[in-house]
Amino acid sequence: MKLRPKQILGAVLILSAVIISLIFLQNKNRIREPSTLSINYIENKFKLFFKIQDSDHKDFKSFLNNLTLDENLSGRNIIFELDSTSSARFAFQTPAKAEIDVNPKKLGLTGTISQKFTNSSPITKQIKIPQSAEFAIFFADLKSLAFSRMHIDDETEQLLTQSFKPSPGNYFISFNSGDDFALFFESETDIENVNKLPTEAISQSVMQEDPPTKIYQMKFPTNDPEKLEVTPVLFENQDFKVFASSLQAGNNIINAQETFAFPQDDKPYNLNVYFEPKEGFSAQKFSAFLTNGGIYNETASEKLTDSISKIKSFTFTLKGTAFSALINLK
Repeated sequence: MKLRPKQILGAVLILSAVIISLIFLQNKNRIREPSTLSINYIENKFKLFFKIQDSDHKDFKSFLNNLTLDENLSGRNIIFELDSTSSARFAFQTPAKAEIDVNPKKLGLTGTISQKFTNSSPITKQIKIPQSAEFAIFFADLKSLAFSRMHIDDETEQLLTQSFKPSPGNYFISFNSGDDFALFFESETDIENVNKLPTEAISQSVMQEDPPTKIYQMKFPTNDPEKLEVTPVLFENQDFKVFASSLQAGNNIINAQETFAFPQDDKPYNLNVYFEPKEGFSAQKFSAFLTNGGIYNETASEKLTDSISKIKSFTFTLKGTAFSALINLK
């Protein structure tokens, strides 16, 4: 029997429909619930809950093992507390939920928080930071992070804040495992305002020729019994004022031959974090710097140091209520 063109077309359409249906059903069977991480704030404590699907369980367990963490986190609550100021700030962003993409050497998170950190995002401008920088953060206000690492008292911190009035949108960078760090900020206050600080706070001013940079070196007492005073410096760089932890830290920024842009783009971030250890990095020193000496449990401190030593790179971005994170292990 000879098939007519209409019959051939009909047969092709029926066959196509069958194939498409089979493909759809096959893909539907492959669709699975993703592994997730949820964060809630309950009874003045933060609770993390990992829900790991069977298909991800082996990779997730391997990742935790490679990071020297407890392998049995799936289906368990992890409870932790922050100081009162941080708790008040972060509690409003919960609940938060993220999908997990994991393999033995990498973990990625994409998710949302309940509301923005700030009502409006500061304008993110890219800055050039030394290639030796290991840790960098962009956030609305980071001056307390910088000042607290110098262990200056509240009165001195208030004096510096009132003298220079940093605008929202700060950059904090560190290198040499946290030994050197700096705060980049914009301000309508002239840098010469440093001369209005108490006489005993001004150590000296140095004019560097190449590139032409006037550096103001200060001197403040600390509340650290192991370090009686600090000598931070203030200068201008890339249309920003820079408050660096020492003259060496300032020179590392001013004289940097190799730099990279941070953040990677100029989108309106609420928060952007970069971490990548460089040659000579000490996980133990950076752990102490990161926690600001806040972990007094020796076992917990050793575990944190060990985990940090396994990380090849870490990034975190928050734009509005959407966030993403990526941890790569060595």
